[in-house]
Order: sequence, then C-alpha cells, then structure tokens
Amino acid sequence: MGRGKAKIGVSSVTANCVTKDMIVVNGQFPGPTIYAVEGDTIIVNVTNNAGSGVTIHWHGVRQVLSCWQDGVGYITQCPLKQGDSFVYNFTLQGQTGTVFWHAHTTWLRATVHGAIVVFPRDFTYPHTKPDDQFIVTLGEWWNGDPEAIEIAGLEGGGPFQLADALLVNGKPGYRYNCTDVEGITRFTISAGKTYLLRVINAGLNTEEFLGIANHKQTVVEVDGEYVTPTDFDTTYIGPGQTMNVLITADQAPGSYYMEAKGYSSVILTDPAELPAAAVQVILNDVPKIPASALFQYDSAPVLDPSTTFYPGLPAENDSSFAMQFENSLFTLRPQDVPLNATRNMLFTVGTASQFCEPSQNCTFRAAGEVNNITFVLPKIDLLQAYYFGIEGVYTTDFPDFPESPFFYTSPDSPPTAQQISKLGTRVSVLEYGTVLDLVLQGTMVFAFESHPFHLHGYHFYVLGRGQGDWDPINSPSTLNYYNPPHRFTVDVPSRGWVAIRFAATNPGVWFLHCHLEKHTSWGMQMAFIVKNGVGPDQTLPPPPPRLTACAA
Repeated sequence: MGRGKAKIGVSSVTANCVTKDMIVVNGQFPGPTIYAVEGDTIIVNVTNNAGSGVTIHWHGVRQVLSCWQDGVGYITQCPLKQGDSFVYNFTLQGQTGTVFWHAHTTWLRATVHGAIVVFPRDFTYPHTKPDDQFIVTLGEWWNGDPEAIEIAGLEGGGPFQLADALLVNGKPGYRYNCTDVEGITRFTISAGKTYLLRVINAGLNTEEFLGIANHKQTVVEVDGEYVTPTDFDTTYIGPGQTMNVLITADQAPGSYYMEAKGYSSVILTDPAELPAAAVQVILNDVPKIPASALFQYDSAPVLDPSTTFYPGLPAENDSSFAMQFENSLFTLRPQDVPLNATRNMLFTVGTASQFCEPSQNCTFRAAGEVNNITFVLPKIDLLQAYYFGIEGVYTTDFPDFPESPFFYTSPDSPPTAQQISKLGTRVSVLEYGTVLDLVLQGTMVFAFESHPFHLHGYHFYVLGRGQGDWDPINSPSTLNYYNPPHRFTVDVPSRGWVAIRFAATNPGVWFLHCHLEKHTSWGMQMAFIVKNGVGPDQTLPPPPPRLTACAA
C-alpha cells in the first residue's frame, strides 16, 4: 500500500528565461513520481490551496470498480474548491508499466502532472532487463498563465496561444536562447549498459517526434501494456500517451542529444474562406523549436563540442511516419482480444463552429464535435447524477452513428448542417458485458487534424487505421484481430479513421475525449455510462465519504 499527500499550491518556477508563480504539486514541476507494485492500493490525500478548482486524474489507471476515484472534473466529481481536501483511494489491479497523474480541470494539466511507475509483482520483464531507468516527461511551457490563456482563447472564439517552449522534465534545452547549465535535463549513462526510458507526453497540445542521436530506441511498452520489441530511430507520442523504450549505450563516449519535435497534422479545407491572420495562427499550431535533453557518457568530457551529436527527426508535417509508427506496434498478449463485437458505433471527430455569445468578441467560435455534438460540461458531475438518479443533468440519446452522414474526408465542402454543431450533455449507455467496436472517423469540416483520443476506465484494442472514409464493407477485412496493441489513448490519423474494440466490464461513467486540451476546451468529448452487471463484482460501489460538493 502506498500513502502520500499532495498539496496543490502556487510556487515560483523558472524556465525559458521566465520566472513566474504557477500552480504545482508539493512545490515540484513536474510533480512527484509515484512508485508502486502491481496490486498495490494507492491512497493520496489531495489538498487544494491553489485558488482554482481542481481534480486529479490517474491517467491510464483502469479504476476497476472505483469510478469515483477517476478524478475528472464534472464527470466523476466536482472540482475541489480552495481549502478542500479529497482522499483518492484505488487499487492497481492487473496492470503494470508507465502511467501518470494530472489535473483534469481547465488547462492546469500544463503545470500539475507527474509520473506513476507500476513495477511487476515479481520485478521481471518480458524484454531485456535494464541496468537503470529514467523518467522522460514531455511538456509545454507558457510564459503566461495557462488558465488565462484558455480563457482568452475561448472569449476570442478562435485558436489558442501557442506554447512558448517544449520541455523535457521541465526544461526546454539547448536550442532556446536562454539555456544555461541548469536549463537542460541531463542523463548520465555508462558504456555498454542498457537503460529503460519511461516516456510520458504530459503536454497539452503537441504531438511529438522523439529521437536520440546515434542510438536506437526499442519500444517495449505503450500505454502501460507490453508490445513486441521493435527498433526505431525515431518514435512518435501524442498527449496522453506513454511509452517505454530501451536504449543501449553502444556508441563512442560523448554527449548525445535527445530532441522532442512538434508534429503538425493540420490541413485546412479552404484557407480562402478565412482571414489570412487566422490561417497563419491555425497552421502555426506547434512550437517550432524542439525541446532537448542530454545523454552524457560518464567517461566523456562534459559537452565537448567535438563529441556532441544531434538526432535527425522527420519533417514537422510527416503524417506518413506517424501512421507507420503506429502500425508497427503489436501486443504480446493476443489471447486477450475479445472475439466478437456485440455492438458497433462510428463517431466522427473534428472541428465545427458555434455562434458566439453576446459577451464574446466574435461572430462564430471554434467548436469540437463528436458526431456533430459539442459536449457541454454539466454543473453537477455525471457520476453523481447517474448514481443518485438526479434528473435534468444529461440525456442518454448520444447517437451510435452520425445523424447526417456525409463524405467525411472529401475535399469538397461538407453540408452546412455539419459546420454548426449541436450543443448538449448527451451520453451513450452500454449494457454490462457489451463488446463494442468503435470507429473514430476524422472529418474535414474546416481542417484535417489528428486527434489523440483517450478513454477513461479502460484499455482498448486498436484493430487498425486507414486513410479516407471508413468503409463498412471493405475496411473490416484490413483489421488485425490477432495481436493489436492494447492502449488507453489512440491517435485518430489526419484524413483517416481508427477502429478500436473493448469489453464494457467496468461499471461507471467514463469520459472519451481528445487529449489535445484545445479541443477538449472546445467540447470534443462525450461519455459512456456502463451499467451494472450481476453481483458485487459487477456493480459500482457507493460513493466514498466526503464526496466533493458541487456548486449550488
């Protein structure tokens, strides 16, 4: 059993030549790492002294029969107000690997996040045992206040301010002009040894390519699940994803840079319809300067220019590499894939628009959509409303398929009806035991863009992906039902689709959303209610004591 305290408060932090007060946990950025063993119960007493409402989500933890502990603002609990405390109590059932925790209200994830490392019960691995391990947390830095930047973006109705820097373990690295000895993350390695890198993309809005000069990365785990070990020069990771890679210090002693470079997948449908300034902002959707860290052989001079090496990374918009990387991952546990689906759905995911409110400085505002529905957060969290039968909080009419199908990836303008989304707090209800096949279909209403979609409370099997529109006749024959990767966050490719499968055997209310925070802010999200089965092992327990009170 692991116990700890997390005090959310304001501390002074310096990065990118800027020192500012920002909200962190226990005075640390990134926050403290939780180390545990498979089967451990984790108890964390969280106290909010930050002034902002906040919850803590345990990202990738399946929360088996513990939906109350998932920590999603207005979905499984209302945010902790100033001075409130809440004890999160959950068990790491049947899972190992790298997951993480982060705030799940507003844009606080930018500064409130940390790693969770779950070791196997017997401390053995189905891959080469590393000599040592490092945590590599990718993040983003705004010189200003991320919460204020979200508010400004929503009030303006359009794109949000770009991050001022990318980070590795809270530091931007050598490419940023202000970098000094303290401005870069360093990993000391010894010749001949093998290291496990636990990589987490805790950033808000940037998918990233990751490379280490002259060193192969052997991917052995994604999203806390083992995969067939596969070698790459460059890897790819989106917000909300984790990845374990092995590297061997097999090069001449020297200094070798790791770089994390932003990946841009945006393609506008018709730039001529938008103001030139808006086009530039939309297309300039990732920071242009990579973050970097230094892998330093302990037998080499520190930062000797003659022995310093830099990785080569794909072009910023290399969507084919991202697709190829994702298609190269296969689970080590093929026997666990559910054999037959009992229900099928197709959700379109993309951008739409809404009319601006009178208080906003705009006529139309950007919106996210799932099946052309922009999700509206309720005032009472969905889980309490569901469990206690509180009426008027949500409706159960979320459609299994688009209500008005169209050619989702056609370069021609889509129907006008798809350009203005519908507002609603609509959920989809699943019977316990349902085996769901879900296709997430990207659209080109205003722009093509990839979307890292995260499902709470579950891992799912990624059966396949493709370009263009999902074809219900021909696409199923391209799917991998034998050894698909088992993930909790999947990238919906730009101009394409992805098909996933999971068995709904964990009762509760579970959020499905794009993990690009700009899209979550716009409402690109929905929720599943998974009903109880039979008996206590298939029934959501009552809420914990001192459940977070919702505002009146």
